[in-house]
Amino acid sequence: MCVRLERTRCDMSQEQLGQLIGRDQAYISQIESGKRSLTLDSLGRIADVLQVRPADLLDQTFGRRPSKSDS
Repeated sequence: MCVRLERTRCDMSQEQLGQLIGRDQAYISQIESGKRSLTLDSLGRIADVLQVRPADLLDQTFGRRPSKSDS
């Protein structure tokens, strides 16, 4: 799960992200540490806030999104 990578790319704290999706900082921390699974609803909300596709948050290559030159 690449929530942490995308969140830090947006220069956003766990608390800020949590507030924007209607959750607390502890929820974001648990997602990032793998202690909690995401619902599809939360996945969509987080992706919207971070302006990425939900699939980008699930990418097992640690958040590597294709660059324009990869296309």
